[in-house]
Amino acid sequence: MSSTNLKFVNIPKLLKDRSNWITYKAQMVNHFAAKRLTRHLNGSTRKPKIPWPEKDSQYFIRKSTIATTEEQLEKYKVELDLYKQKQAQAREAIYKTVSCFVFLEIKGKAMTALVWQKLTTMHEKKGIMMYTNTLAKLVASQYVKDSNMHIHITAYNKESK
Repeated sequence: MSSTNLKFVNIPKLLKDRSNWITYKAQMVNHFAAKRLTRHLNGSTRKPKIPWPEKDSQYFIRKSTIATTEEQLEKYKVELDLYKQKQAQAREAIYKTVSCFVFLEIKGKAMTALVWQKLTTMHEKKGIMMYTNTLAKLVASQYVKDSNMHIHITAYNKESK
């Protein structure tokens, strides 16, 4: 069994209200590290470039007139397949743990790093907005001394929803 096989049992699903974003992000980063996919997540891995341009249906070593061997061509194809496989595994881990709405927002990016960047941008910006909004509501709903605390908390909870 390959060490890059993914199991989604322990990956938390990102909640629609974003309340578990901090733990989701930490657990996903750890998951990618455990599966040796961190470089795909942060964008430091690159797609293997074909080192030989095609010329008259024959491949040549770059900046050379020496034709490539079948072994060199096969090695490139294996590296390319491995790169594509790891990219797909990393994207799949993200796609399976987000809602359909979020999936529609982040799909279609060429690299996993771009998908992750879009996801973090979406949630961290809104997280700050939600944090600011919560602080504003807390300031607005001041507790009056000697009043009923249960009524105050109930009123705050109704405002928050």
